[in-house]
Amino acid sequence: MLNDKEKYHESIALELKSKVDRLGYFLPFENGTIYHKLQLGLEEGLPINEIKNILKKLFKKEAIKQTNGELWNIFESEILQQDVRGFLRDNNQNIDGNTNNRANKSKALDIFFENSSLDEWILDEEQIKNLGTLIKNVTPRNSQNFPEGNYREYLLIEYLRKILPSTVEVGSGFVIDENFHTTNQIDIIIYDANIAPLFKSGDLVVVIPASVYGIIEVKTTHYPNKLEKELENASQNYELIKKSLEKEFCDNIFKVFNGIFYFKSNLTPRNIEDELNTVKVLRDFENVDYEVNHIAFGDSIFVRNNNNEYSFYDMDQGKLAFAYFFSNLIDIIMRRKMLINNALSKFIFPIDREGGKESRKIHISNNVG
Repeated sequence: MLNDKEKYHESIALELKSKVDRLGYFLPFENGTIYHKLQLGLEEGLPINEIKNILKKLFKKEAIKQTNGELWNIFESEILQQDVRGFLRDNNQNIDGNTNNRANKSKALDIFFENSSLDEWILDEEQIKNLGTLIKNVTPRNSQNFPEGNYREYLLIEYLRKILPSTVEVGSGFVIDENFHTTNQIDIIIYDANIAPLFKSGDLVVVIPASVYGIIEVKTTHYPNKLEKELENASQNYELIKKSLEKEFCDNIFKVFNGIFYFKSNLTPRNIEDELNTVKVLRDFENVDYEVNHIAFGDSIFVRNNNNEYSFYDMDQGKLAFAYFFSNLIDIIMRRKMLINNALSKFIFPIDREGGKESRKIHISNNVG
């Protein structure tokens, strides 16, 4: 049972989810996401079976919707590899009226995906790429330009501006050091408003390392096979910032928040020991000098790097992972401003019960990772 304070912090996850749902009602993110996931998966080199799974969802959902039938033609020629009449006859099915009517197509799709596993699709990497190109050419215009991550970044930027002090700015862009070395583009940069940005246009900013309180990479979904690359990218950005601060402030270097925020993840307190890849990848990153120090795996798992060791916390009750992600960011900012005090700490962290968040720590057996 949640107490009043925990219910208050639970509202953070509920608010973000509500805004995503409301925006999705007006814009075709659901359809767009399927097409977009395919193209993104091809670009990022997802395993072939994962690409096949996206194709399965795409064909089942979209192939008989298009009035011009272009996507259905691709399914028929490249996957089914015969016309619908022949396929239905081979599977002892009656043909309803016109061969290419919706009922026959729907019946063929159901039978094909019920009776064939992904491993039976004889498609190599080159054929998969060709399929991706064919599908891209027939993708509806209103489904092409809705990468999920972008609008989620906007929602997080908006939320951070609401909860952070007016002396703290939030944008997206780059950090550049005194030697003109530049980070990759960073989804969210939290920086000191009292230190002028080198460039600012709308939400796009270029700032110096000394102004940075924190950086966040925003991801729609946590895919275990992509985690290592995502950690590497975030660590590289953090390295440039931290090296510049070490040079400028020597022993007085302050902590910078370096986080990855996943809106969705299949990682749960109940399956975490089964997710060997996720745990192992994080264990391998424990001793790097420029670590990612805070991760929200959806709203149920919060991860923090304490003294070069990743600790996992079960935040499923109350969906408090997002709240802890943000409260740690606020804590780092206020400590750097030397404004932290007991009253603020009492309110920004969600759990007051005995043991605080440590009472939610997940103890992972030593043989994992």
